[in-house]
Amino acid sequence: MKKLLALAIAILLAMSVNAQKGSRYLGLSSISFWGNNNIGTGFSYTKKGETSTISYGISPEYGYFASDKFVLGLILGFSGSKTEGQYQYYCYGCESSVVEEKFTFRFNPYARCFLIQNGNFGLYLQSGFNLEWEGNSNKLGLFILPGVSYALSSSFAATASFGNLGFQVISEPSYDVAYAVGLNLNMSTLNLGLSYTF
Repeated sequence: MKKLLALAIAILLAMSVNAQKGSRYLGLSSISFWGNNNIGTGFSYTKKGETSTISYGISPEYGYFASDKFVLGLILGFSGSKTEGQYQYYCYGCESSVVEEKFTFRFNPYARCFLIQNGNFGLYLQSGFNLEWEGNSNKLGLFILPGVSYALSSSFAATASFGNLGFQVISEPSYDVAYAVGLNLNMSTLNLGLSYTF
């Protein structure tokens, strides 16, 4: 399994590009093949006991190279999930049907600065803010994250990033406002992106 994951990452990183000033790109900001709480691109199905959950999402991205080392971009994300089944209780004959649907929208403008560009390899820092809506819950976050790119062709691009340092404000009906600040190195922060540069 680890070898397959490493191979998949290597293939994605091999499909990249060194863009020049004035270039633009369209792509998917995150690729995911498993279920998690992040807005990604993919589809997953999980089953636990008598309940099953179907999750899906897509995150298109647009970027513009203001210079050879500075990029302005925007990610628009949408994801959803649906849980169906029966919940069993600790009494004879007690059970309850459940159907729960969730939809999340994301608006994420960012700026990306390349710190190192050596041949086909690039190392960058990305900063911006992320706004998410899920029902009556709202999240606003400011973040900084590191990423890498690797160039192979003049048209296709891939990036990979992991972790972030940031600040988040969360507003939910169950409480007023919650604040969070810190360094996040959870595996859910791993993003693999693909794009087409023109």
